[in-house]
Amino acid sequence: MVAVYDIYGFHSGEIDAIAKKLEDVLGIVWVAHDSSFIGDYYKSEGLFNEVLKLQFNYFELEQDWMEPEFKQYSVLLYINTSSIDQSNKIEKILLTSSTNDISLLKRKML
Repeated sequence: MVAVYDIYGFHSGEIDAIAKKLEDVLGIVWVAHDSSFIGDYYKSEGLFNEVLKLQFNYFELEQDWMEPEFKQYSVLLYINTSSIDQSNKIEKILLTSSTNDISLLKRKML
């Protein structure tokens, strides 16, 4: 079994609007969270054991970037899946859907 870790980026800073669109496109339900390490974020566990997390790239309280190499993206979507097929399926849905200017920034397989 392989673990796939994807990071997607959004130029728009409207995290609530992005979360709603992703719920519709992916058929997921977000749970809002607050963390002293990363700030406010959304988390969801999908039907196939994938874990999704939507958060701001810049954390105001710490004045720090979550992904400094992607500063042009204000909102990040992290997706962890257990297969490359599932990761590819989600990628296709996201990149062909009507979501805001989304880009696949990084994929790591372990």
